[in-house]
Amino acid sequence: MAFLWLILVSSGGPGLISQAVPAAEEVLSATGMDAAASAMMATAAMGGISLCNGFGRLMCGLVWDKFGYRISFLWVSVGFALSMLLCGVAIMLSSFPLIVAGFMLLGLVYGGNMATMAVVSSSFFGPKFFGINYAVATLQMIASASAGPLVLATLQTSTGSYGPAFWAFLAVAAAALVLAFVIKSPQDTEKHASQS
Repeated sequence: MAFLWLILVSSGGPGLISQAVPAAEEVLSATGMDAAASAMMATAAMGGISLCNGFGRLMCGLVWDKFGYRISFLWVSVGFALSMLLCGVAIMLSSFPLIVAGFMLLGLVYGGNMATMAVVSSSFFGPKFFGINYAVATLQMIASASAGPLVLATLQTSTGSYGPAFWAFLAVAAAALVLAFVIKSPQDTEKHASQS
């Protein structure tokens, strides 16, 4: 279940990173901004994703250490959902500040997700087989890096707007949020079994 959760919450990162500039340009062009200025601002907005990605790794590590895995999973899932909601509303309202906020929040949680892979591998399964467990956890990137950009680009191409893609990813985030409540650490499962 943790592996599936990783796939779901990771899918938005590569999807948006691959399409962030044209998605921001869609918003800016609706405001009447000329193409050159629009391209420059959209590129700067996309850079915010990378900046926040780094901070997200630190934040998620702090959240995990202070509050544990459940809160860490919930923070990433809720952040992913809110980022897609912000981006979807930004498309509807042609609001550049909202889409930038959505991009930055997605950067934070995508970075947090990357940090989560390592911590899940070590704290759920221990240090003995950390190398192979972490390698298995990172395999989720194959699915998410394939599906995320494909879904986003396909929905944009078929509808002519990024809005439907953001709503689709909001549904993906909702599924991840459900999983965040269901995932149990193997240690918690063993502890429960021994108490029964």
